[in-house]
Order: sequence, then C-alpha cells, then structure tokens
Amino acid sequence: MDQDDMTAVFAEAELSSGNTVVDRAWVTLSGFLDRTLTPIPTGFKTIDRALAGGLLPGSLTVVAGTSGSGTTTLALGIVRRTVVHEKVAASIVTVDVRPEDLMVRAMCAEGRVNHRKLMEGGLVDEDRFRLAEAGALLRESELEVVRPDRLDGPGVVARVRSEIAAGARLVVVDGADLMGGRNLDAPEFADCLRDVKAVAAEASAAVLVTARLPLGPTFAYLRGMPTSVHDTGPTADFIDLGAAARVADAVVMLHRPDRWDADHYSAGEADLALVKNPVGTPTETTVAHQMHICRFVDMLRG
Repeated sequence: MDQDDMTAVFAEAELSSGNTVVDRAWVTLSGFLDRTLTPIPTGFKTIDRALAGGLLPGSLTVVAGTSGSGTTTLALGIVRRTVVHEKVAASIVTVDVRPEDLMVRAMCAEGRVNHRKLMEGGLVDEDRFRLAEAGALLRESELEVVRPDRLDGPGVVARVRSEIAAGARLVVVDGADLMGGRNLDAPEFADCLRDVKAVAAEASAAVLVTARLPLGPTFAYLRGMPTSVHDTGPTADFIDLGAAARVADAVVMLHRPDRWDADHYSAGEADLALVKNPVGTPTETTVAHQMHICRFVDMLRG
C-alpha cells in the first residue's frame, strides 16, 4: 500500500460518523495517533516505560501503601510534575487533608524547603525566598486543590467530573478510602472507584486514587515479620487491596521500610511495585524518598 492509499484509508476512517464500537474505538485511536491523547508521565522512568509512557488517558490508577508510608506525598509529586514540567492541567480532590495543607507541602517540595522546620519556625531567609518562588510557580500553573462538597462517594465523583469538565487531564483523589473506614472492600469505596473509573473513561482523563493498606500480611512483610511461605513481598499480598485490585486499571504499591525501622539498611529508599499493568507486565523500581521536603525522587538517570 502506497502513501496515497494509506492517506485515503485514514481519511475514510476519520470521517466515519457511525456509532459502532469500531467507530468509537477509532476516536480513541486517533487521539493517540495525532497525539491529542498522550500518557501523563509519573516522573519515574521504570514505571513510565512499563505503562507505555505514563498514566493512560481514560484509566484509573491506584497508589497503595500502609498509613504514613507516603502515598499522598507520592501522588502530590506526580501532580506537581504534571503542572510544572508537563504544563498539563491537574486537580487534587482531597477527602482527608485540607487543600491549603496540601499546597504547603507542594510548595515545600517545589522549593526544596524542610517541612518540619517550617512547622517549627526554623526557616532562614533563603528558605523563605524559595517558598515564595515555589508559590509563584504553582500559582501560575494549572493546579487546583479542592474538597468535594459532600464527603461521600457521590460527592467525590461529582467533584472529579467537574474538575475534568474544567480542563483537568489528571485528577488525584486522596483519602477516598476513609469513606469505607479504611476497608478497601467496603461498598462505599468500591462504588466510588467504579464510578470514578467510568468518569475517567468517558472523558479520556487519567485519575489516580490513593489507598491505605490494612495492617494484614502486607503489614507483616513491610515490618520484616514472618509471613506465610506464600508471601514473598507486596505483589503476594495483592488481595489486601480489595476493590482497588479488581477495579483499577493499574496499581502501584509503595513500600518504605524505614517507615517502621529507622535503622533499616535501605533507609532513605522506597520501592514502587507496579503490580497491575494494563499494557504489560508488572515491574518494580527503587526510588529515593525525601520526606523532610515532601517528595520522592527517581534514582535512575537518562
């Protein structure tokens, strides 16, 4: 087939006005072909390569870890990178942390300012200057941090829908698992995930939801405690994710050993395990965590 024939085939496909599954699929396919639909990089090279470039338009990704391990910080970093470096509109819908507190963390991360020193009143003039620069940069970006009008499933879904309608290509939902009392199999959480996933697919936007793992076998693994012979790491405890494992298109599990043991040999590091991948095989990467400045950093170069 020569170039003219190929051009004619593409033109005929694009002009199709039918409503068959093939026609609707062509709309999505065309978005990837002409690059109006592109994955949103997470900033972690191994994860992005495995996901064919990053968080896919129309997909639901869950980032899970035990409480205090840094799931909110990880999600916040992905959003910050999206709006600052990719120049793509993004929103955070927070059920747990106040929007202004999340923005303070984002400013500390962008300005590389010690969050604890900020809380203690120990900043120097250089820190204040970097915070001011970070604040100006984030103010100019297309970042929104909001709370839903109602702190329940329908309220979260409605807010996600409105943020996407306003132009967000990435929406993070933080703390939605609170609606089920941290039970990842609770009907409230499961229904919220399904509805948010449907909104993402309908609008070809990427949605990322944080979830806290229950203190079951995975907790024992992360603490270095004995587990059953079948438990070999985070991927072995996929069942702990409950509805998140079944509903999400992609699942990333966060493992930070020094959350439980400050003297752990891998202190300062964290593992990101992509345990569910819609476009390939699972993978894992080690990243550096800088929790004092509210960020995770890729350890791979190039």
